[in-house]
Amino acid sequence: MKNTMINSKEFEVVTGEKAKQAIINRIERANLYNTIFDIYGRPSNTKISIYNDWMEWFYDINNKDGMHTSRMGCICGGSSTFSIGAKYTSETGEKIYLYITKDHNKVVIA
Repeated sequence: MKNTMINSKEFEVVTGEKAKQAIINRIERANLYNTIFDIYGRPSNTKISIYNDWMEWFYDINNKDGMHTSRMGCICGGSSTFSIGAKYTSETGEKIYLYITKDHNKVVIA
């Protein structure tokens, strides 16, 4: 997979149509207004710190010229990990979907 940098974070560019559609569907169907506290009643300090770091990063890209985040938040969580998703429009009008897990940062450009 090809990698790309978005606001100083490295992302794997998803290219296969099935893989792209799976990520798009997951993000489109999720309630991306969920916070870490919606997923976990009492999240650990580590989870809160990771979540806050990503939300700060999303805030930064949302405030760049031409970038408009329409949705971002926690998609799901288990006992030790959680996933974050976002959808935004790039300055060139492309729909960008981000899927962030403990092991992977993936991007779909639609």
